[in-house]
Amino acid sequence: MAIHTKALINIYIYQGTLASYTDADLKYTLNKDRLPGQEDIVIEIGELIRDYLDNGFNGTEFIPVTRWVTIRAALYGADGNEISGSPKEYNYLAVDGYGMFEDGINPELDRHVLQSNLNIYVPEGQNAKIPVFAESLSYVTFYNSAGGNVGNVTVNDTGNTSQKVQYITVPTNCTKVFFDSVNEDKTVYVNYVCENIYDPVNLTFINKYGAHQQIWFFKKNVKKLSVTDNTFNRNIINISNRDYSINAGQSQRYNVNAKTSISVNTGYVEEEFNAVIEEMLLSEKVWIKQGVQTLPVIPQSKSLQYKTDINDKVQINYSFDFEFAFNKINLVR
Repeated sequence: MAIHTKALINIYIYQGTLASYTDADLKYTLNKDRLPGQEDIVIEIGELIRDYLDNGFNGTEFIPVTRWVTIRAALYGADGNEISGSPKEYNYLAVDGYGMFEDGINPELDRHVLQSNLNIYVPEGQNAKIPVFAESLSYVTFYNSAGGNVGNVTVNDTGNTSQKVQYITVPTNCTKVFFDSVNEDKTVYVNYVCENIYDPVNLTFINKYGAHQQIWFFKKNVKKLSVTDNTFNRNIINISNRDYSINAGQSQRYNVNAKTSISVNTGYVEEEFNAVIEEMLLSEKVWIKQGVQTLPVIPQSKSLQYKTDINDKVQINYSFDFEFAFNKINLVR
């Protein structure tokens, strides 16, 4: 077999089922020569694909952005002719997730429950939502605190990008959710919190698996308004009357605007919640529900001291500050 010296690579990014792409789905065409002393041609495509994975949230529906990616690589020899076995085709399912440095290069994300914690906290009367990867799951069973079966859900995978990541809505009388997987079974425990003093704050973020994840902050929350402005001294003299009005300020404000922020507290959580907090702080997309509106925020807390049961006497509470990601006075034109 001839050795390839050059590759012409077409990258198709599309929705629907695998291999359903058309010419309109061609997003990138790349050329690269094999480097001297190397046997392979290596191209990093992750950042290119990420341009087409813009997750959003409308406040009611979790709609994860999942795409099929097909790579068609035409390989050429030193004589400029396409070699035998070319083109080669590679297929991937892409989500906007990430691995940690400790995971090594190109880690495979979890193909199961798409969140790091197996204990979740929700207010009494609220439904928990758990993101899952449909390919690996078949059946979800709900149990109450007495161990009784209170319902089940069948997870179907049609191969379409629109349902690869799904969200399981947990009944309000369920305390244990059992996920029956082809590879590994998992159990998620739902803890219902009765909070009689504060109004719990609901936060949604894109986690490391590229899925929407909700967490609640149950304890004290405080909103603040920070105003910015500029001033200048103006001439207020009336030349005709050689006078000025004391009702006209000499100092004049301009470029007045403000940012709103909110400080929140989790309430007591398990030590495993460290992983959730870490992912929330690392997320580029975060939203907080305020009344009937769900608004984008930016974490202002830039550091995290990991809390443990032994250090914090089994009373782990986290406090964070968030700034709403817009000016108070609308400057969108």
